[in-house]
Amino acid sequence: MSSLLQKVATLRVLLSELEKEIGIEDIGTIEKKVLLAIADLSSLHDVAEIKRIKEHPLISNVTQASFYRALNNLQNMGKIQKVGIKRGFYAIIE
Repeated sequence: MSSLLQKVATLRVLLSELEKEIGIEDIGTIEKKVLLAIADLSSLHDVAEIKRIKEHPLISNVTQASFYRALNNLQNMGKIQKVGIKRGFYAIIE
């Protein structure tokens, strides 16, 4: 058991370092989940559809109100933006 905990601890430290490197260490947990879901989904097409973001495994326990609040917060932080003519598409701002 302790060896598994040590592995989790090592992964958490690495994750924390990566978050600092890309500048997301200070944003909220739900915002991180939404941002990471968008990043994951947009890896193929550079955009993520809101329906697919809401279905992403990272978002499974996020309430609808918190989800939309996080989207708004991420836009205000300059991390994501709405894209395209149709509603509901988002992209990461590099």
